[in-house]
Amino acid sequence: MVEGINTPEAAVQFNAYWIDVHNPLPPYKPNPLQKAATCGEWRAQVAAGQEFLESTSYFMAGLRLFTPRTYRKLWKAWGLKERPANFDEEVLKRYGLFAADFRNPYPLEGEDPNLTDGGSGQLPMGLTMVKNLEGEYTGELTVGCSFCHDSRLGTDAEGQAFHWGRGSNYFDIGVFVNDNAKVLAGIPAVVPFPFGTNAGVSNALGVIDALFVGFDAETLQIRLGAEFFPSHGSEGQVKTPNWWSRAWMTRLFHGLLSSDNVRSTMALEMATFMLSGEERRALEPTFENVDAFMNSLSPPTFPYPDMIDQRLAEAGAVLFHTRDMWSNGSNSDIPRPAGNGSCASCHGVYSPRYAADPTMLPDPRLKGVAGVNTPLEIIRTDPERTNVMSAPMKVAWNTSWWAYDELHPEWTPEGQGKPGQSLARLRNDLAGGGQRLEGPNRWDEFVGYNAPSLYGVWAAAPYFHNGSVPTIWDVLKPSDRPDIWQPPLTEPAAPGLNAGLDSSLAAYDLDNLGWKYTEIPCQPGTEKWSCNPTNIFDKMLSWLANTMGDKFWLAYQAMPPLTEKDLEARRIVNTHEFSRGNEGHDFTEVLSDQERLALIEYMKTL
Repeated sequence: MVEGINTPEAAVQFNAYWIDVHNPLPPYKPNPLQKAATCGEWRAQVAAGQEFLESTSYFMAGLRLFTPRTYRKLWKAWGLKERPANFDEEVLKRYGLFAADFRNPYPLEGEDPNLTDGGSGQLPMGLTMVKNLEGEYTGELTVGCSFCHDSRLGTDAEGQAFHWGRGSNYFDIGVFVNDNAKVLAGIPAVVPFPFGTNAGVSNALGVIDALFVGFDAETLQIRLGAEFFPSHGSEGQVKTPNWWSRAWMTRLFHGLLSSDNVRSTMALEMATFMLSGEERRALEPTFENVDAFMNSLSPPTFPYPDMIDQRLAEAGAVLFHTRDMWSNGSNSDIPRPAGNGSCASCHGVYSPRYAADPTMLPDPRLKGVAGVNTPLEIIRTDPERTNVMSAPMKVAWNTSWWAYDELHPEWTPEGQGKPGQSLARLRNDLAGGGQRLEGPNRWDEFVGYNAPSLYGVWAAAPYFHNGSVPTIWDVLKPSDRPDIWQPPLTEPAAPGLNAGLDSSLAAYDLDNLGWKYTEIPCQPGTEKWSCNPTNIFDKMLSWLANTMGDKFWLAYQAMPPLTEKDLEARRIVNTHEFSRGNEGHDFTEVLSDQERLALIEYMKTL
């Protein structure tokens, strides 16, 4: 799906074009790493990518912040006097994790992981023991990709098996980091930006900002002194995207980078202190395998197909592809997007009938492809995520290894690839570029959001890029959206133990498609952005983030969770907090309730 594909009469006008970084257009050279050429090669890549995700991670390795010892003693950070008998279950509840259905070992007290095949303990999915490049355990434990990118909806008892690729709305990396710090050093974690302020969201791009500060963008070596400091506002919190949509997306990072690149996918794995720059770069073939695995995934199907009203779903399919929400003067205050003004004009075409219609798609092979970037003035959802990358930082990215700059025909290891050029790059970044060669994987200047693929959308709650809307009904009817809400919790196993977020289908609203929830009222006279703070410092930091967070990266701060009450507050979605707004996508207000019901019924079939 490349520039030139559109036809004037088509209902979908693509603009988030695919950029091939394996075989980029001239003047760039072909990438020495190529996609699999045969089905057998591809299957081998997929298997190797899955094996890596199950067994390996380098994130933050080398600092010895997390170890099996601190893991075994996490209960000491929970305010308990002794380790609970159901320790493994409590870990899952407190940090929003899930049991791994594959072997994921860690050593119990007195075990040597290298003599016991990793140990006889079993870690949750998303945590892993660190191995060096020779495959030996280093004695560290760290967070893996699945901590955020995998979760479950439904239980074994409900007949729902684990399905790879559902971005988690349960995990709480902020609590996990803080509890480890309390066990390791006896004090809460203090970091220059919040990893995550609530369960189910994170400041992942804030980590990438920090990565550019601490590592040479060309050689990936650790360096003293930053090439630049992030001068943009904070990106705030975002929900984790679903891997099962990866094959249908032409762009990543909300439409700003081509989805063909694997280097941005591996960015957090580069935040490691146990590898040299050369060793980091040498991991790229491994991440080609991970990318193949992610592209192999498909979404889960609706669990109760007999519940779907087929006639209503068929009516919804027609509405989805043809209902013009700007017709007859509707939405006159919102700019009309390109295309026919339907859901499909942004999210793509899914029905075979419409995919074969040249007035809908220029090519039926584009069925299901989500390749439209929607400008902020049309979508009008919370804008803070668009703060990602200041102009100098984009220049830095575009002229570095992350952009595949070595594919430029004039690039040489002795020239632009030479170590020790931070000052020269800084001058180039601040000057707006022109002195260094750019690669093909450049950041788009677009301001807005990429409309996601809707395959598996029934299982993807909560909705919007920041997880602020609990159900699809609320997406389609903005006036019904709750301001402050909490999804269902599980019952504690005993008084004083954790209540976790409920991942069962019993907690899911299969009519409105999304989480059941309880709306939380504010006390009279309370500023809504500080409705649930637990202390004066929390109030102060909430005020700072809401007034300055969009202007200055370091202004976005949050108190680490100090008490169990703090932990409980992190399970509440407050849409008045910085970057958690539930506004926008309000052109659907023109729909009737019957039209909304039909659209929801159709989306159960995707």
